Amino acid sequence: MHKLIELFDQARDSGVYCLDETELTDDVDSLSSQMGIFVANMDGETISNKQEFLDQISRALKFPFFGNNWDALLDCLRDLSWLPLNGRVLVFDNFQNLANNDRAAFNTALEIMQEAAEFWQTRMSNKPLLYVLLRGDNALLPNLQVL
Repeated sequence: MHKLIELFDQARDSGVYCLDETELTDDVDSLSSQMGIFVANMDGETISNKQEFLDQISRALKFPFFGNNWDALLDCLRDLSWLPLNGRVLVFDNFQNLANNDRAAFNTALEIMQEAAEFWQTRMSNKPLLYVLLRGDNALLPNLQVL
């Protein structure tokens, strides 16, 4: 939890991270609510393809509009104006279900989430940041920092 507190407290390093299995969603929710950060949760157990991923992320992040495609996802993740809080966190539990069933969709989703987080870090540094926390089989993502 120490790494999450530091990450949120310093409002830096917007990005996509693996979340250690020992971190509980309740802990993330509690920490984030104390700091005024919006938290959205997705359960990957029910996500095995592109369409299911797009459906869940649009609900989790409460998209007011959505074209239901990859370009629209990136557009929405670069906007998030309907979530005017100190930061935005997407916790994607069991991400490995999508990775194992539709690797191409998972890779595209990961790339888009990384691009959106980079956008918030570099171009919108004075605005609330975007954090994507992936929890599941972290061995599938050896290049991501584990919190």
